[in-house]
Amino acid sequence: LLRLFKSIAPAKCLLAVSGGQDSMALLYASAAVAAKAKIRIAVASIHHGRNTNRSYRDRAVAGVWDVCKAYNFEFVTNNPDLPG
Repeated sequence: LLRLFKSIAPAKCLLAVSGGQDSMALLYASAAVAAKAKIRIAVASIHHGRNTNRSYRDRAVAGVWDVCKAYNFEFVTNNPDLPG
């Protein structure tokens, strides 16, 4: 991941993060190497469950937002309850 990020530095990298375990692992790994690679991270998280599994989807997207706040990553979502 570090090698990939260094190859595109000083660009901004957009990560699509659902809030599931695999995409959260990618988010945390990206956070760990972003400063070393001199790259800026932006995160997009799409809420896919306004009518089905809404509670789960709300928690997943809110969890992504919390991590983005902690690392000062730009955050974009279609969830009207969160900034972005």
